[in-house]
Amino acid sequence: LLFGTVCLIGVVALAFLSVCLIWKKRRKACDDNDLSRLSRAVTRGMNAPSGLKSPPSISSPLSSESSGSSPSVPFEPLFATPHTVTRIDTAQLGPNRGTIKLTLRYSIPDSCLQLSLGKRKFFNIMYYRILQINVENCRNLPELVRTSDGQCLLDPYVKLQLLPEKQHRVKTRVVRASRNPQYDEIFSMYGISKEQLRVTSLQIGVVAFDRYSRDTLLAEAVYCLAEADLLNCEEKTVELQLGGFGEDSNKDRGQILISLCYQPTTNRVTVVLLKAQNLPKFDITGMADPYVKIYLTYDGQCVAKKKSQVKKRTLSPVYNESFVFELPDVENRSLDLIKFEFVVMDWDRITKNEVMGRCIIDAENEHWMNVRNNPRRQIAEWHTLFKW
Repeated sequence: LLFGTVCLIGVVALAFLSVCLIWKKRRKACDDNDLSRLSRAVTRGMNAPSGLKSPPSISSPLSSESSGSSPSVPFEPLFATPHTVTRIDTAQLGPNRGTIKLTLRYSIPDSCLQLSLGKRKFFNIMYYRILQINVENCRNLPELVRTSDGQCLLDPYVKLQLLPEKQHRVKTRVVRASRNPQYDEIFSMYGISKEQLRVTSLQIGVVAFDRYSRDTLLAEAVYCLAEADLLNCEEKTVELQLGGFGEDSNKDRGQILISLCYQPTTNRVTVVLLKAQNLPKFDITGMADPYVKIYLTYDGQCVAKKKSQVKKRTLSPVYNESFVFELPDVENRSLDLIKFEFVVMDWDRITKNEVMGRCIIDAENEHWMNVRNNPRRQIAEWHTLFKW
């Protein structure tokens, strides 16, 4: 019985293989016949007599050789000429840089005047005194980037802070591609007493957002809250003129006192950052939070960098900090390739830190020449700060 079953399975398998082979041969024969007929048809078309009409050619309806009645369409290149983009320096924008509309409100919510803890009642009015600022919109902001096709590339946002303490710093969202951005954002600032309200000013800065570089301060304004008379009115709507304050020109931005000492035996330079004076009122707060970055470069490549501490609320910071820089292993004649760059920055908790001024000490500077000619001697000199 087992032998008979095995034989039956073998016969079925053999029959299945035979059917598959026959089907495959017939399929191949059909394909060969189709290919032969197609080849003969092409040959007849190529050898057609001159009296017969040739089959029409297949062409694009936009082709200049088309015999149809459709109008001709001018050819456009695949790659269009790119539009030119021109960036404008903020120093060229002029004093009038648009307007900003704000609504101010100062209130003490009744539900927050009194707090109860068992039988004891105590008051915490100070914390719940609220100054609300509604940033509504800006109008007619200047452009920093101009394109040949007139496209707007300005992405502005607004930042606020209270002066002179430089507290309650807030900023709006970024509005894309608009010189007339609409924000309608409300900010609540708590814990401002009536006495503070009389001596506090609101600093407004309109900033151009840049995805790939540092954001640019576009325009500023300062509004004294005492002028709004918020203690006697429910709310106040103001429209302020935005302007520039000349921080963009490459003028004198103060001075910095630096002491250098070259030690040839150890191939080191000791830099003592002493102090700075007459720094600019960079964000018109009357004060700044300056710190200094120091870069050592050799033959155009940065080999070391240091940073000082931040000095709060001053335009004449005193540092008295010492930094030691290891020089590359070079001969004395190659000291001409050594360069020190000092960059004074204004520290900001929320937005990017901004450059207040900078100076360079290199082979063309008399200070560095004196230091090289008088090794192991600390020599101090004042240097003027510029924007470049």
